[in-house]
Amino acid sequence: MANKSKFDESVYWFFHSDNLRSLLINADNLLDSQHKIQFSVQVITSKFDIGDLFNLNKNPEYKIVERKKSKELLFFTIERKIKRQNITINGNVLIIKYSLPNVYLIITHEPSQFIQKVLFKLLDNYYPKISRMSMDSKSIHDILRKLQNSLENKNIRIIKVIKKGWVKSEFAKKKMESDINWTDKSLDEVFQSIRESQEWIKSIDFAITRDKTSNNKSNQSLENQDTFFGYIDNYRISRDGLFKCNHNFSHMFKNVIEEIAKRASFNFELYDNRNRNKLDRYNPKPLQIIFDYDIFRDKIENRRLINVLNKISYSSCSVYHGNPYFQASYVDYRDGSSYDIWVLSDERMTIVPQMRSTPASLNRLCESIFIGFREGIVKNFEGEYD
Repeated sequence: MANKSKFDESVYWFFHSDNLRSLLINADNLLDSQHKIQFSVQVITSKFDIGDLFNLNKNPEYKIVERKKSKELLFFTIERKIKRQNITINGNVLIIKYSLPNVYLIITHEPSQFIQKVLFKLLDNYYPKISRMSMDSKSIHDILRKLQNSLENKNIRIIKVIKKGWVKSEFAKKKMESDINWTDKSLDEVFQSIRESQEWIKSIDFAITRDKTSNNKSNQSLENQDTFFGYIDNYRISRDGLFKCNHNFSHMFKNVIEEIAKRASFNFELYDNRNRNKLDRYNPKPLQIIFDYDIFRDKIENRRLINVLNKISYSSCSVYHGNPYFQASYVDYRDGSSYDIWVLSDERMTIVPQMRSTPASLNRLCESIFIGFREGIVKNFEGEYD
C-alpha cells in the first residue's frame, strides 16, 4: 500500500508540474518509483495553439478537459467513445510548448491502446492544423549517435528493428518488404546493414549497457547480468516522431527528444510558406528531393514513382509525361493542397507547390515518397524555375 501511495503521489506531481524543469524532475521520480511504466513522447508541429484547438473540440466522439495550464505546460484528460467497439478509453497528457516556434511535445504514461486509438486518432482529425513529424533513417541514426556520444562507459545496444525494403520489380504484387528483427547488435552494425540492404527504418528499440571493454570488474559483472530480453532500460524511437522511455527521462529529453524537436522545427520551416501568392507575384517556391545515386537513369523508376503517388490515400495524381522525363500533378484531398512534380535529371525530383500548400501536406507527400520509393534529402530548389 505504501508503494502504491508513493506511485500515485508521483503521478500527481508529474501531471501537475509547473514548468519544464519540474517536469523533468518529476518524470525521473515517477520512473524510479519501482512501477513498470514508460513515457511516450510525440513531437508535433502546428501554427495554431494546441490548447485552443483542444478546448474548442467539437467532435462528439471525444471529451477533452483542460486540467491545468501554465506558461510552458498544458495538462489535459482525453476520452474517446468508440461506438462500433462499445468501449471508452481515456487518459492524461501533458503538452509542452517547446522553445522552438510551432513545435509541441505531447507526453503521457498511458498504455499503447490510449496512444494508438485515442491520441493519434485525435491528432489525425486536426490535419492539416496539426502534423505529426517524420524522420528518415539517417536522421534516426544521427540522433542515436549523438546519444551514444553523451554516454560515459556505456553503449547503445539494438534490441529490435522494424524495417522495410523497396521492391524494385514493377511486376511484384507487394511493393514493400517488411521485416522485424530481434537482435543484440551495436548501433553502427545495424545501420550499416540497413544501408547495404537498401531498407528504411520504421522504429528501433534499444537499451543502454555497460561498456564491455571497461576494465572495471563490477561493470563487467553488471554487463554479464544483461540477457537478450533482460535489459532494465528500454527505449524506442520511431520515424513518426514518437519516443518511448522507461528510464533516465531527463537525459533522454536532452539528447533524444530535443533533437527530434529540432528536426521537426527544421522540416516545418522548410515546408512552410511554399504556396504561390499575390504578395510574391505568384512566383513558385520549389523543393527538391535529392537521391544518393542516379536512380532515374533507369526509366522503369518513373513507373514505380507513379505507383507510389497513386497509392497515397485521399489524393490523386495526374501524369502528363512518364518517359523520358516525368511530369505530374498531385492533389491532396485532405486539405486541398496541390503540387507539380517533375523529374528532369537522374538523381533528383522537383516539387512545385501551387496556390495552396501546407507544411502537413508537404510532409505527407515527401514521407510517402521516402517510404514508398526511396529516401532522399529535401532541399530548397537551387537555380531559376519558370
